[in-house]
Amino acid sequence: KPVKTTKTVKVESNGAVEHRKPLSAGQVRTLQALSKAAGPLDLGDIADRAYNGHRGRAFNEMGPADAEKQAATAARRGCRPGLLMLGLCKTKVQEVAGKKTRVYEITPNGKKTLAKSAV
Repeated sequence: KPVKTTKTVKVESNGAVEHRKPLSAGQVRTLQALSKAAGPLDLGDIADRAYNGHRGRAFNEMGPADAEKQAATAARRGCRPGLLMLGLCKTKVQEVAGKKTRVYEITPNGKKTLAKSAV
């Protein structure tokens, strides 16, 4: 039976997590979709642009919006934290036509990381 190893991550002062593994192809696709957008996108828009409408895949790459859930999910997965936990994206709840929707946008750090990933 393989033994699971735990990885140490460094939490920066802004809450972002330093993670030394390269981004997954899905995370790069998500960042590309967000960087090409004129404004924030909801999960459905990200799924349509990066995953042919598969919302679950888009959510897996972003990670939970709640900081405690992010840490628990990253620990449970034992591999890559989501883009929110890495500080490459940010989220907010905005009201559109009387309905509250969670939207996501790329951060300046996310743009730098995407530029490095494309090299």
